[in-house]
Amino acid sequence: MNDNLSETKVAKPIFLWIMISLSMVANAVSIIINVFLLFGAGLDSFLLKIPVIDVITEEGMHGNVLYFLLKIALHAACIYGLILLLNMQRKGFYIYVGTQVVMLLLPFLFLRSLGMSYLMLMQAVSLIFTLLFIFIFAVYLPKMK
Repeated sequence: MNDNLSETKVAKPIFLWIMISLSMVANAVSIIINVFLLFGAGLDSFLLKIPVIDVITEEGMHGNVLYFLLKIALHAACIYGLILLLNMQRKGFYIYVGTQVVMLLLPFLFLRSLGMSYLMLMQAVSLIFTLLFIFIFAVYLPKMK
């Protein structure tokens, strides 16, 4: 009878699954935008007409090739961390937090031409969402392996 209890699998929390999915979609969209910006393909045609993405695109136009490559790599690492989080692995949380912190600092290294006050404002907004997601994922940290 005890064997049946120990074999039951613990279901993944639905809210955690939803938040990870949202973050994965956001990171995938960011990768696509940065690939388009890296190759400069068709920016005037559609990216500048999509709300919110137009701001990201305008900011990205001030970056260089290294900036885009780093952003793509960081978003890919973030997706990897999210996949680990989805599998309830603690290592994924640390990868996610590390990549988010680096992504918050990256614009200060590459996008200074936008002005420090603009960067501070945009990164403050990004920091709010980053901290929210980190807090949500940290709530589930004790349940992870």
